[in-house]
Amino acid sequence: MSPAAELTFIHATDFPAPEDALVGGYEIVLESGEKLVVPLHYGQQTRALTDDRPLRDKRASLAWQWTTPKGRVSLFALTTPLSREQEVKRIRFYAVHEEATPLLVALTGVSTIAAAVATETP
Repeated sequence: MSPAAELTFIHATDFPAPEDALVGGYEIVLESGEKLVVPLHYGQQTRALTDDRPLRDKRASLAWQWTTPKGRVSLFALTTPLSREQEVKRIRFYAVHEEATPLLVALTGVSTIAAAVATETP
């Protein structure tokens, strides 16, 4: 696995929840042994697929949106910086809300080292 300086999660919940309700989160274990807990609160870091209102966490934003015959569908991005560039050993994705279960669609890591190497000229 390649090192990363930050992780971006693309996610949503299946149903709405009350604003600020804890719906789940991520536990990230890094190669250094450091453990990060990233909670997902409704309206701050995520919303339901059918709820396209803005998120209140500055690290979160609307990632993707499309319209179906039954309405609009939205996915949200949450970018989490790591303390330093390092490998991620594992991520535990969990749900705690009984109705608004989070779903993870994609996860990507960004490496500043790889970006620097890619921009170097021969």
